[in-house]
Amino acid sequence: MAEREVYYLGPTSTAEESYQNIDKTGGWEFLDLKNVTKSKLTINNGKYSSSQVTATNGHAVFATKKKINFDFINKIKIKLAGGSVSGQVISVQLYENTPAFNMGNKIFEIKTIEGISNAQLIEIDTVQIYGSYYLGINFSHNSYFDQWWTNISVITTAKMLDKLSVGSAIEIDGAPAYSGDWVKNNVWKIADKNHAGYPANSVTIIMDRRYRYPICVDAKEPNNPDANRKVYGNNRYRYSNIHQWLNSNSEAGQWYTAQHEFDEPPISGNTADSSNLYKSWAGFLRMMGKDFEDKLLPTTITVAKPNVDGGGYETFTAKMFLPSTTEVGLSKDGFTEGSKLALFSDNASRVSYYEKDGALVADLWNTRTPYKTNGYSVWYVSADGSINSAGSAYHRKAPRPIGNLPGDTEIYGPYPNGHYRLAPKELPTYQNLIIGGAV
Repeated sequence: MAEREVYYLGPTSTAEESYQNIDKTGGWEFLDLKNVTKSKLTINNGKYSSSQVTATNGHAVFATKKKINFDFINKIKIKLAGGSVSGQVISVQLYENTPAFNMGNKIFEIKTIEGISNAQLIEIDTVQIYGSYYLGINFSHNSYFDQWWTNISVITTAKMLDKLSVGSAIEIDGAPAYSGDWVKNNVWKIADKNHAGYPANSVTIIMDRRYRYPICVDAKEPNNPDANRKVYGNNRYRYSNIHQWLNSNSEAGQWYTAQHEFDEPPISGNTADSSNLYKSWAGFLRMMGKDFEDKLLPTTITVAKPNVDGGGYETFTAKMFLPSTTEVGLSKDGFTEGSKLALFSDNASRVSYYEKDGALVADLWNTRTPYKTNGYSVWYVSADGSINSAGSAYHRKAPRPIGNLPGDTEIYGPYPNGHYRLAPKELPTYQNLIIGGAV
């Protein structure tokens, strides 16, 4: 696991130096002080002026200027330093709105610690906190302080993807502009680790719930001399519309280019019906976002060729691809395209769902495996997880693409729903956090 400090205040040898790390614009005021002689902190040439406050049962509160996303925060470290620091009571709290002087909008306390002494390091675990909050740290005082300062660190600790077990669920944010395409969750499962023939030290993931919209694997090719491909589309996977779309990061309407002389895009008149004509969509990788695309490992896949294309197999490289019948633990036409992924053991393990009217409904999903004896049909997984008879290549079924990520990809979780999340490419950093003061 990799520990990373995403916000840090201090340490420095004096209060003057420590104060340089704080946003000083317009000075700063004490928050929620009780029974004290209160005055605004004086800044002389950017330096801390000591002996400002005498406190009796008083309080001083640090509070962040920005909300912190606790989805990626695992730990808060606090260390007091200075003169006469003893007997402190520290309350670490979260706030939904900007903390006010009365600190009246507290959501909950993370932890309260009594009897803190000079230079004592406090570590507070936050792994069960999710969402964005302002962080407040309330120090109760029972004595006079000549000089007093503190170090505060906000720590994130990531796990590595390859430490999770097969079947673990991973949530991926996707590009914000296309969030509607992921309905509620863009959830993937670990299908295998270090799978034979895939990149070394990789983790294979597959979309858990099939993609929201059923789409054709390939469109009709009206000018193709093969009579079946003319009417039903082409089942040679490397030339398919869906293969090109899955590996494109192009903007809406720009992902398609002809892959062979007779190729046609999925537009009206070329598909089974007039819905989900995905030529007008953005490329799949565009929808998933550049951060995810950059993590994907190019993978050499083996694909069977139908007899009309000479039979046998061909290999090529892709970042995203449909699984083969072999990889999902099924067999048809004697093809062997790769080897079985660990996730798939029986029909139940192959069932995939989509959400309809608040309920999960099992549905069909395509493999990349062609029908051997014609040029237009592909094999697909039925709603009960078994292999079904070949349907024409342009009949609409939803894809469950797979891809490979490096094993050391950083993740966070588990979250309350048991899922994990991929870490963003750059974790958020929090600067100029402090709006509260100290005595």
